[in-house]
Amino acid sequence: MPPRLRAKEKHVEKFATEEERASAIRGYVVVLCCNLLSCGSLLAYATGAIDGAAELRWEILFLAVKTAVEVATGKFTTSLLLHHLGMCFGFALNQHASMTCWVFMLVHLQFVHVPFALRACWRLAMPELRVATPAARTRLDVAFWATWAACCAYRTPLVFGYCLYAARIGFTWQPAVGALCGCVLAHLDYEWTRAMLPKAEPGYFRPVAGGAAAFGLSAAVLALLTDALPGLLETYEGLVFPGPVRAP
Repeated sequence: MPPRLRAKEKHVEKFATEEERASAIRGYVVVLCCNLLSCGSLLAYATGAIDGAAELRWEILFLAVKTAVEVATGKFTTSLLLHHLGMCFGFALNQHASMTCWVFMLVHLQFVHVPFALRACWRLAMPELRVATPAARTRLDVAFWATWAACCAYRTPLVFGYCLYAARIGFTWQPAVGALCGCVLAHLDYEWTRAMLPKAEPGYFRPVAGGAAAFGLSAAVLALLTDALPGLLETYEGLVFPGPVRAP
């Protein structure tokens, strides 16, 4: 039986038998499907089928499923434990009536499941698994770093920006909790980025990651300038998805 909690996730890239190779494929397919669950709820939110609070309730259920899968497959790490506890706390807290104006922001944090799904596809495309061509794996790597860098540069500044501005207009414990969650998020993004950095940096890495990060940061700044500053958090005219915001 695999250990229930690892310090770090370990990925095997050499397989002695077909059974080991098949087991690795099954594991990455499961990871991909878990992330696609969140992508599905985000799509439902984007199309108006569910509201932000409902999307977060679905995320709590998905996290329970992911945790069970990660424990069963030996992929449950200390960073995942920190992430899951923090996210469940945030999802549950945002069901409170005074937190409805923050729901959209926490939903936007879930965009990270798009690069995580791409990362699982990239793992499936490793040459040893023989399920994709090297060219396909390169395209997946480009797509992953573009979406990952954009998400990291977008979500943490968005959290801190709204917390700072909300504190100025009368919110109290909400921005304090939000800032704490933002610190946890920033730490996890840093650690995960460092763990996933390529050993041999390909030529496309810096232009793709740097350009995507600039785009993500610009989107966060633009969201704050077009929403919080003119509207004083009274109404939210969302840059990506519309949703109501009410000051306390």
